[in-house]
Amino acid sequence: MEPDSAGITTQERRENPRGYNPHMSNQLEVLEIALEESVKLQSHYAALLNMHDGGKRLQFTTSEEWIDRLVEIGQMKRNENTNVQIHITGRPRCPHCGESI
Repeated sequence: MEPDSAGITTQERRENPRGYNPHMSNQLEVLEIALEESVKLQSHYAALLNMHDGGKRLQFTTSEEWIDRLVEIGQMKRNENTNVQIHITGRPRCPHCGESI
């Protein structure tokens, strides 16, 4: 049987339609790595732009720092029981002027 786009075979879906997805762990790891790399790239560009125009763009060393910042400015909320981010509250806004970014 060929796996679907999520890497799950029809047989696996029949055996475990709503339970643990053995492929999910790997998918989450890939997303975490992608987010870390994205934050690194954003921070690099922020540094370059700050050097160019003397701005004060924030730079983050980890995706956790970035997520903490989103929580701090009210763009994301955490579920206090599980420490999982539950939703984005809207378009990100500049903490200084309130404009959408």
